[in-house]
Amino acid sequence: RRHEISDAQWLAVSPLLSGKATDCGVTGKDNRLFFNAVVWIMRTGCPWADLPERFCKFNAVCKRFRRMATKGVWERAFHALQAPELDWVMLDSTVVRAPSIQQAKKSTAATECLGRSRGGIGTKIHACVESLGNAVRLIATEGQAGDSLQALPLLADLQPGKVPADTAYASDATRALAFYTADAADDGTRVH
Repeated sequence: RRHEISDAQWLAVSPLLSGKATDCGVTGKDNRLFFNAVVWIMRTGCPWADLPERFCKFNAVCKRFRRMATKGVWERAFHALQAPELDWVMLDSTVVRAPSIQQAKKSTAATECLGRSRGGIGTKIHACVESLGNAVRLIATEGQAGDSLQALPLLADLQPGKVPADTAYASDATRALAFYTADAADDGTRVH
């Protein structure tokens, strides 16, 4: 089926899921069916209540998804399934503004990555995307944080061919990396 994972992907991710026969506690009835239900939700973008009945009760899937999210299971599964195409790795960022009700609330930047900039209170999301457009790494910082400090953490442990990024990511540290190139891209922007 279109929204289900392959056998190879299942072999990579199945040891990471709780509810196996070897785990203590309750054994999941069908871990693959549960994982395919989560994949269906993520790929279609539908609300949990619209989950097809073949996957079982949507509320049970939603609760189990949330429990596993707090344990970090989904992040480990994401890394297990990742096989990035690293010929080109692109860096960019965007700012997400906090709603006005959030601006009135006191918060700490460490817990919510909120910071004040000229546009108000917000969070900056830095993305490292591989050649096929899949996210390799995401980092959230305060809204006023500079991009250049996030380039090295975004590229940590990667061996990309070229790294096109806007000039906000340019620094002496990124220029010193082996994959840095000053070639011009087709649209005239610089490739770092």
